[in-house]
Amino acid sequence: MPRRLKFAQRLKFIPEGIWLDVGAGNGEYLQFMPENSLGVDIVENELKSVYKWNFLDDLPPQFHSKFNVVWCSNFLEHVLDPHRFLIRLRKVLNKKDNSIILVACPNSILLQKGPWRGTLAQDHVNFFTLRTLKLTIEFAGYEVLF
Repeated sequence: MPRRLKFAQRLKFIPEGIWLDVGAGNGEYLQFMPENSLGVDIVENELKSVYKWNFLDDLPPQFHSKFNVVWCSNFLEHVLDPHRFLIRLRKVLNKKDNSIILVACPNSILLQKGPWRGTLAQDHVNFFTLRTLKLTIEFAGYEVLF
């Protein structure tokens, strides 16, 4: 199991239920998520339960109010408008039960130091520090828990 996902699943405040993996790629993380979890990415892979989404429009209605956990790992830095994107994700959260969005991004301060200097910067359109990531999430109307 990927280390970041293993850490997230051990957090006490993570609700049980269905996950949505945003930026799921080939769906490799879905095998470690609860049954019936789905992924979205720009390329569809129905065999792995990854569905096509352009990340600009709202997700289709069949995704609305369905997910207890939305997993955004190493994805938000690729989104042109993270504020609007986070607001769009509200629609997929299960409103009956506790639900949560988990966001992990590279810390732009670390990308400027040591062997990681400039790493992956070419495909990132946003750069976050812990402070700016928290502000972005709060500005979209979420409570930051960790």
